[in-house]
Amino acid sequence: MASLSLKQVANFGGRRSSGFGGSIAQKNGVFIRGDQALIRKFTLLNKIMPLKALDGMTKALLIIEAEAVRLVTSGYFQPAVDTGRMRRAITHSITRFDANVVEGVVGLNVFYAIYVHEGTIHVEARPFLTDALKNKQAIIQAILVDTFKGGLKI
Repeated sequence: MASLSLKQVANFGGRRSSGFGGSIAQKNGVFIRGDQALIRKFTLLNKIMPLKALDGMTKALLIIEAEAVRLVTSGYFQPAVDTGRMRRAITHSITRFDANVVEGVVGLNVFYAIYVHEGTIHVEARPFLTDALKNKQAIIQAILVDTFKGGLKI
């Protein structure tokens, strides 16, 4: 299985209290002293980033899934397609989504997929999931970076 993990960069917001020279927000040992508008922006950022991360992860998983299907169909010297069952079984899912982590998996549940991916003594390996991740790594990194940059523009 190919797996991507994306962790939220910032976690601001939280308990607010009055202080001299403006208000103070504190969470995870980070103190912010300033006006209410700045504190509201950090609080909003804390709410938006997990959703942006989920959106970015879903885009990344769909790209890996499409590349894996392409590789199974025609990416190797001997395509791994007889009935098309394995190609149709390639899918993605979000396995963990909380305030700090979004994790997704691209894989399939066809019993013989491991033999195609890893090979046997009779058949050469066709690591379509691993190769899909390698082939699209630059695009996926760009998507995830853009996801965070987009989330920071609030």
